[in-house]
Amino acid sequence: ALALAPIAARLSTELQRALLSPDASTSAAALTLAPLATGTSAQFTSALLSPNASTNKRALALAPIAARLSTELQRALLSPDASTSAAALTLAPLATGTSAQFTSALLSPNASTNKRALALA
Repeated sequence: ALALAPIAARLSTELQRALLSPDASTSAAALTLAPLATGTSAQFTSALLSPNASTNKRALALAPIAARLSTELQRALLSPDASTSAAALTLAPLATGTSAQFTSALLSPNASTNKRALALA
């Protein structure tokens, strides 16, 4: 724990748990993923550590941008709904650094709310 403390504070609880896992492969995977997972949500971290190859591969591809996004947009990026995921990916450059509430407005199905948020992004 002392050796991992300098990086652990920047990681989600999920990844901290994995780092301390008694299972060597889980701990090694978490250590390898730590640079990518810094700043990501617990849900995104779970996807990075997922044994499901498709989920894992998708999360790995999106990890470089995910840490700069709100938890809401990270959730949308990992959505099983292709249109939600595509919208989130398209909006990522605009939504970097925005709050969860603003991200929700950007992803809103309400055209008026969405249009206003896009204009203000």
